Amino acid sequence: MTTGLLQEGNEVALVALPLYHITAFSLIFISGLTVGGHGILAPSPRPPSNLKAAFEKYRITWFTGINTLFAALMVEP
Repeated sequence: MTTGLLQEGNEVALVALPLYHITAFSLIFISGLTVGGHGILAPSPRPPSNLKAAFEKYRITWFTGINTLFAALMVEP
């Protein structure tokens, strides 16, 4: 079943924000639970190379962050 753009049971979200942050809680945690997705928790996105293992090990289908995180990822080799 597809709920909007999310496919039930097929979503894998990389959570690089703390779950007490409203964006992480609402967009990733609650939305992911609604469609039966999986959440991969990144203990620390600093430095951005810490996220590399998650991208290599899991098929991440969605990922949210803040501007400084995306800017740092753009210059990461």
